[in-house]
Amino acid sequence: MSFHKFIAEIHKWVGLLLVQLLFWTAGGFVMSYFEIEKVRGEHKVVEQPSYIIAPNAYDPEVMKQILASKPGRISNVSATHLYGKAVYKVDYKDKSSALFDPHTGTNISPLNQQSIKEIATKLYSGDSEILALELLHETGIEYRSSLPVWKVDFADSDETSFYFHPDTGRLMARRTKLWRIYDFMWMLHIMDYDERDDFNHPLLYIFSALSVLFIISGIFLIYYRFSRRDFRWLGLGK
Repeated sequence: MSFHKFIAEIHKWVGLLLVQLLFWTAGGFVMSYFEIEKVRGEHKVVEQPSYIIAPNAYDPEVMKQILASKPGRISNVSATHLYGKAVYKVDYKDKSSALFDPHTGTNISPLNQQSIKEIATKLYSGDSEILALELLHETGIEYRSSLPVWKVDFADSDETSFYFHPDTGRLMARRTKLWRIYDFMWMLHIMDYDERDDFNHPLLYIFSALSVLFIISGIFLIYYRFSRRDFRWLGLGK
C-alpha cells in the first residue's frame, strides 16, 4: 500500500469514529448563537431596588441575645434584609446560615412555603402563575448545588424554574427551556454525560487526539486529491 493510501485509510476509519465532531460543531454553534444572559435566565428576574431599611427596624439587644445563644459557633451576625424585610443574618462556623426576626430574635429559618412563594413572586419578571412549589432533598441534573432546595416552577412558555436556599431565601439558580437545551449541548460538547462539568477526562482526550489525527491526515490528502485543473476557475490551470 502506498503511503498516501495508508493515510487515506487512517482518515477514513478515524472519520467513521468521529461523530463527536458533529456534536462539537453543533454545540459550538448553540453556545455562540444564544446570548449567555438569556441562557442564564437573567431576564426572568426583576432587578431589585436598593432597599433602605430604617435603623429602628433592628434591636441591638436582640443581636446580643443571638450572639450569646450559641457561643463559639457563630462567625458573624449582620443586619440585612430579605428582599425588603428587615432580618438578622447569622453565619455559623460550619458555613451554614440562618435568618432571625430583628425584634423577637425568633429563628425564621428554614423559610416556609408561603415565604418562598412571596419571594419567588417578587423576583419573577413575568406574569405567569406558579405551577408548582416543592422542597427537594434530591434533584436531577439541572440543579447541581447544595440541598435541600426549594424549587418553584412557573406556568410560562419558557418553563421557568427558580431554586431557593431554604435557610436564607437566596436565589440559587434559574432554569429555562433554553438553559436545558444549552446544558444538553454542553454535555455533548465536553463529553461528560454524568455531572456535565468535567472537561479534563480520558474520553475527551482520546477523541481530541483522534480529531487532530483526522485533520492532519485530511490536510495531507489535499496534496493528492487536488490538481491544477481544480483551480482553473482561478486561471491557475487547464
